[in-house]
Amino acid sequence: MQQKLRACLVIGLLACGAGFTGTGIAQEQQDIGAADELDSVTAAGLDPGHEGGSDSDRVIVPVPFVTPQLGAGLAVAGAWFYQPDSKSRPWASGVGALYTSNGSRGLAGLHKMSLDQDRIRLDILAGYGEIHNRYYAVETDDQWVETKEKTLIASATGRVRIGEEIFVGGRARFLSKDSRPRDQSDPPPDFGQSEFESDAGFLQLSPIFTYDTTADAFAPRKGSILNAQWTFAIPVRGGDSHYNKKQAYARHYIPGKGRSSAAFQIKGCSATDQAPFFDLCSVGLRGYSSGRFRDLSSWSVEGEWRQPVSRSFGVVGFAGLGATGPGFGNALGGKVLPAVGAGVRYLAAEDYGINLRVDGAVGRDSSAVYVSIGEAF
Repeated sequence: MQQKLRACLVIGLLACGAGFTGTGIAQEQQDIGAADELDSVTAAGLDPGHEGGSDSDRVIVPVPFVTPQLGAGLAVAGAWFYQPDSKSRPWASGVGALYTSNGSRGLAGLHKMSLDQDRIRLDILAGYGEIHNRYYAVETDDQWVETKEKTLIASATGRVRIGEEIFVGGRARFLSKDSRPRDQSDPPPDFGQSEFESDAGFLQLSPIFTYDTTADAFAPRKGSILNAQWTFAIPVRGGDSHYNKKQAYARHYIPGKGRSSAAFQIKGCSATDQAPFFDLCSVGLRGYSSGRFRDLSSWSVEGEWRQPVSRSFGVVGFAGLGATGPGFGNALGGKVLPAVGAGVRYLAAEDYGINLRVDGAVGRDSSAVYVSIGEAF
């Protein structure tokens, strides 16, 4: 039982750490949240082989990582993991911290719980970080400014199961962003650095719909997930612009021979004109910095083949396409950005199929290495 608890704890706390690092958190790469990508985890079904019980475990997990945005760093997480109800998912409570080679640092806490025999799922997240990001202007991808962003975030996400495969719910999130260009940034005079200055707070309210036919909570090999949310942002400090943002993704998993599998993902994003620079839609593919290709709309498609080569090790190959634009039609007809890459997997927790992953990806005029726990999607 303790081995299973340790496996789940790594996932729960890594999500906390990865929300800072950007090593697999989709939209929240642009701030320090983790709620959006947790949608795909909290909506997944119970592991059919999981046994309930009253055991608990406490661990400390160091997680090295490398990202194109933050450089190399270390995230450290520690928490208490337990299961009050044998018919519901395990609970997790913990904290995560990080420090990176470009001087970014942060701290976050996460609590995940399941109630009423897994009919209700709740996630609570809070964090603060000083993150040094590099942003490119929407109109160009070769002029950039490096910012120092002080971000405070607190969110709560809840879902109710209304059918065997359907969840509905919502998220409430407070986001405070104090952003200033760093002294070492030296963009051209006409770049417009003031565009990347912000001292504002937003209350973001999001209805969420999830359809999920997968049976494995952390490493699906069969089934589909459809997740959609519509975020309404209300200024509560230092701003007067309301905006909203629609995000959706669809994932499909096809089992192959043995333990191999194929995974596919389609993502779309659309924001209104008033969206701030840190909450625009990004291309969202491995190989690209989240601050480089951004606009009011984006789409991407990605496929990945996962091939075990032994009990503990495996290899993957992946490729994707995406684009951004001022409108979704513009993005569909815009400049297509390709990405291709390969990676190595080490099975860190066999009971839940949780992998340590190292991926190398190449995009248009850019490349990146990612180190994380859990698959990219």
